[in-house]
Amino acid sequence: MKNLIIFLLSVLLIWFGSTIVRLENINYANILNMCPAFVPSQPSTFTETQECFDEVQTRTSFIWHLLYGLKLI
Repeated sequence: MKNLIIFLLSVLLIWFGSTIVRLENINYANILNMCPAFVPSQPSTFTETQECFDEVQTRTSFIWHLLYGLKLI
């Protein structure tokens, strides 16, 4: 039972870590204006912006995103 809890918590930490990395990448790309701005009157810009955020890499490693996202740097 103890091993199962440790395993589940490890999976949860990895999942949260990957989410933090993705959100920090989007945040930093938004700060640097690397992707076009979303215009509410033009719904097609939402798709373009999301695709840009999915493709852009703002830092050299996911470790940097994790450290900045956790406010360790």
